Parts: sequence; C-alpha cells; structure tokens
Amino acid sequence: MASLLIHSRGNIEKITFFIEECKRMNIKVKGPDINKSQAQFSSDEREQCIHFGLAAIKGIGEKAVETIIGQRKVDGPFKDLHDLVYRLIATDATKAPHKKTLETLAMVGAFDSLGSYHRKQYVANSEGKGSFVEHVLHYEQARYKRESEPQPALFALLKTKPVVSPRPEAPLLTPYSDFEKLKIEKEFVGFYISGHPLATFSLEVKHFGKGSTQTTANYHNKEVRIIGMISEVTHRQSNKGTYFARFTLEDFEGSLDLALFGEAYTKYRSLLVKEQFIYLEGKVRQRYGREDQWEVRPEKIGRLDTLTL
Repeated sequence: MASLLIHSRGNIEKITFFIEECKRMNIKVKGPDINKSQAQFSSDEREQCIHFGLAAIKGIGEKAVETIIGQRKVDGPFKDLHDLVYRLIATDATKAPHKKTLETLAMVGAFDSLGSYHRKQYVANSEGKGSFVEHVLHYEQARYKRESEPQPALFALLKTKPVVSPRPEAPLLTPYSDFEKLKIEKEFVGFYISGHPLATFSLEVKHFGKGSTQTTANYHNKEVRIIGMISEVTHRQSNKGTYFARFTLEDFEGSLDLALFGEAYTKYRSLLVKEQFIYLEGKVRQRYGREDQWEVRPEKIGRLDTLTL
C-alpha cells in the first residue's frame, strides 16, 4: 500500500482514496514524524503502520528533507527542536534551516513525537516578538558560531566564557483545537491526516444520511440526504440579474460540487458559509440539456447542529 501511495504522489484524489482503503483494511497511516518519516510514504513493520512522507508536505523542499534524513541516519533521532536546528546548521553552516520549513513541519505534527511542546507553541508569534522557532534558530546559530570559532585569547587567559543568552523556551499557549489541526493538515498536505471534521457527527451521518458525495450515481431520480461540511462557496449574479451560489460539500468519502438557484437560494443562502456543517436533501436529476450527466439539486438545507435524530 505504501508503494501505491508513493506512485500516487501529486494526485490528491488517488492518495485520499488509498488512505481510505488503508482505514478500511485497518492499516494505520500516521502523520509526518521528524524521527520516523522517510522522504516518501514508508511502511513500518514494527509499528504495523505506514508513515507519511516528509517530501509530500507542501512547502518542504527535497533538499531540506534529504538533509534531515541524512543527519538522522548519522547521529540518530532528534531530541528536540534545539538539537534538530543545531545539527542542521552544523551540516551546512553557510545555509541555516529555513524558518518557514520548520514552522510547517511543526504545524502538521512532525514534531509531536518530540514530546516537548504542542504545535501552536512552536509557531505562534508570541507578543509580536517572533515564534519559538525563530528564537531557536537565532540561539543555535549564535551557539554554533561561538563553539566553532577559536576562543579569544583574553577569555582563555582569564578562564572565563563570553556572556550567553538563556536558552529560549516555548510560550505557554492553549493548543490548537482538533478542528484547527485538521484545517492546517488539509492546507499543507491536501487532505486530513489525524481525523475528519465530520467525526463529531458520525451518528448523524450513519442514521440520517442517505447517500454520500461519491454515491449519487446510485440514486438517479431518487431522493438523497447528504451530510457534510461546506469547503468552498461562491455567490454570483447571472446575466439576468438573479443571484445563485456554487459550493462544494465535503464528507468522509470525498467532495461534491453543487449549485443553488431561485427560491432555494433565497431561502438557504445564509447557510452557505465556508466550514459550515450542514445536511442537504435533494433529488438526483439529469442535468439540463445533458442526458448523460446527473446532478444533485438541493431542495432543503439545514445546519447540522440543529438536526435531531
């Protein structure tokens, strides 16, 4: 399965499909891990899982990934962010690790296994003084420079050391919520790794839903009830001056592009908000003028938190 995921690199739909297959087969797919992930997806027989590849994270260059994995092979697992940054600087003193790279790794959970801090502590700009990642970068650059340069004769004679600033520590902050974590994962990876935003509404999906974003072909000329989250929405005006909306509904199985016109738009447009959890009732009908194409025409929309089973 890891091989299939590797060959699907760059195709989010295929990767999502294979990850869902992994879940169905009870194969765990673990998120990025600075001490366990390879460049691409890799299987771990010891943990009976597949590890997410570091190179699959948006904004992480292949060169940075090669350096991280190479350093890990030479000197073993990284103990914490300070250890990681210092070792990367020592690998190439002319090119320090990029702040954005380290912050992205932190935000998608690659540092979770280090155990020191939660994701938000690494990247939050505390009191406008920069992130913890920034402070560690500055500190370890100064430390490397201090330790790699010859000790000044005066300090050697007096057997004293230059004044060193205290080792920075991460600020005390409230962690990201589960939903915030998932949003960040989707942004930088292309899909959810550690869960799904709809997980809270699993009972509603099971007992109220009828069909899904990926099974509408089974409901031609029939009613469907789909539960999901609005991931994209655009309100527009037609050439005739009437308003309508196009939006994307996302559920456990995938996503579905929909449109809302006329009276239904007037009645339900206030519910068409990005990241809104909704239930949608409608009928699967042939698209106007397209006998070979079918679409869901929404007839009723409601907020999911108002649904009673």
